[in-house]
Amino acid sequence: MRALLLIVLWCYGSYKLSAQINFESVDPSILIDLNWNNKPSHDIYKDWNNHVLNPYPGIQSYLGDTITLKLISDSSCSFSKPCAGQITSGFGWRSGSAHVGIDLDLETGDTVVSAFDGVVRMAEWITGYGNCVVIRHFNGLESLYGHLSKILVIPGQHINSGNFIGLGGNTGYSFGSHLHFELRILGRPIDARDFIDFNSGNLKDPFLKLSKIEFEKRYGTSAIRKKIIKSSFKKRKKRKRKKTSTIRSRKQTLLQKSKTIVKSKSRSNSNKQETTVVKKSKSKTLASKKSKKVKSSSKKSVKTSK
Repeated sequence: MRALLLIVLWCYGSYKLSAQINFESVDPSILIDLNWNNKPSHDIYKDWNNHVLNPYPGIQSYLGDTITLKLISDSSCSFSKPCAGQITSGFGWRSGSAHVGIDLDLETGDTVVSAFDGVVRMAEWITGYGNCVVIRHFNGLESLYGHLSKILVIPGQHINSGNFIGLGGNTGYSFGSHLHFELRILGRPIDARDFIDFNSGNLKDPFLKLSKIEFEKRYGTSAIRKKIIKSSFKKRKKRKRKKTSTIRSRKQTLLQKSKTIVKSKSRSNSNKQETTVVKKSKSKTLASKKSKKVKSSSKKSVKTSK
């Protein structure tokens, strides 16, 4: 049994290693050798993994105290909005967990395009995201596209900004067709609204410049929690108000019901009392009539005896 287990583990490890290094493809746009020095942002990312979403050591591994990225350039990178829809849900704390992306409205089957030029790193089903594509870009960012109905690319494929990568859908942990879009640096998600104007479909600034301390202040878990607590505090208040109003209305209805029950009981009691009084009065009249009859009969018997 141990020997069999070791053979299975060895086969699985060799399969994973081969999946991370080579792809069987004749298409020249597919990156065959993943150790190739010209792969996107090789100076920032020291690892390339086709099956792990975040294999990176973290933002602290970035050389220098300030993260400086040129998002677009004439030669290596341009920008396209991933889909035409507007934002339906933002970056922050939602339903007790971190929502570290932007939800964009679309219908199932709508085309989804790459935001920047790059190479596809992942194109598979990921738990929660459903059918998902992750692209590493030449500008140092990684972008993620979740809940797709169909994936149109494969890992290692070169992608230009605006190229089709999939069709919008409702796969994974989703309650309606939409695109879940994320921007990441060394595996850490950032708020895409800080750099992209989703109304106009343009970048706010061609450069991204953040110190590591500022990065943690803006995109750390504690910062996300604080953001969302502030944004959802009003909603919680509204919910509490609704709950209190419903509780008050229920109390009022219960009080009204209890009052009507008391009134009906009092009416029934009064009716009973009236009936008892009537019965008593009737019995009294009957008794008086009987006594009168007895007296009259006794008088008649006295007269007859005389």
